[in-house]
Amino acid sequence: MGALVAWVSPALADSTTTTGSLTASGFLTSSPQSGSSMCPAGDVVQGFNTFIYPVQNFAGGAQVICADANGTVTLGDIIGNSQESDIATSTCPAGTVGVGIYGNAGAVVNGFGLRCSTSVSNPVTNTDGSYLGDPGGSPQGPFDCPAGSRLTGLEGTGADYFGGVDLVTLTGVCSPALQYKVNGFLPPVQNPPLVNHGQSGRTYPLKWQLLGANGQYVSSLSAVESVTATSASCSTGTPGATDPLTARGAGLSYDPTSNQYVFNWATPGPGCYQVVVTLNNGQMLTALFDLS
Repeated sequence: MGALVAWVSPALADSTTTTGSLTASGFLTSSPQSGSSMCPAGDVVQGFNTFIYPVQNFAGGAQVICADANGTVTLGDIIGNSQESDIATSTCPAGTVGVGIYGNAGAVVNGFGLRCSTSVSNPVTNTDGSYLGDPGGSPQGPFDCPAGSRLTGLEGTGADYFGGVDLVTLTGVCSPALQYKVNGFLPPVQNPPLVNHGQSGRTYPLKWQLLGANGQYVSSLSAVESVTATSASCSTGTPGATDPLTARGAGLSYDPTSNQYVFNWATPGPGCYQVVVTLNNGQMLTALFDLS
């Protein structure tokens, strides 16, 4: 599967929170002016551009790099100074998205980095190689989004500092992860509490559709995090104590004609199994199979 791209619903755009702020303590020669660099509704921060002074290496300006559910990239506005020729870029590793910021600040915000995560509920971060700017000043942060949310923008202030505009504050803006519109598996597979009856050793196609912002179909394979099969009780739908088995099959694909995800499940031996498709925002589709 491709890189993980989690995104947020425009309907949740007003449910934003913020991280803590990188804050300078230096000598401002004019009143600071506020600005923001925000992703379009439904997108998340996949990286940063930083506009750096060539001599001091201070982070004079910042800009978010955004991605939607299908991986389309756009750029936000620029906070602070966009006139510097040195532009550094930091993006989250494949399989992760932005969940927070960290950095150093003294008289100005010297530099900052992006924190990335693969987890919706409990961020697991990777900050290697993502710091941009000068390493001087005092370390601040890390400042992460609340569990279950992602970075969707930056807010900051820039102020005149020795004849040029520098960042003096920088704050992350967070939004809840998207809840996809999904109605379970498509026929002929039946959804719980119904049980599907079949034969072990056969391959069964599992199909489903995802709708995202404005009712658009989501087609990126990265929207699906995993497909697993676990021994279960068909009478209650409760998974058994055995370890989950990664579902065997021909792999995940997307049919653009029918707008359907397809996973051909090569079934194991006889027994009852719960098949779970986990999406990149933590949502799950489940089905019960009684195999003879």
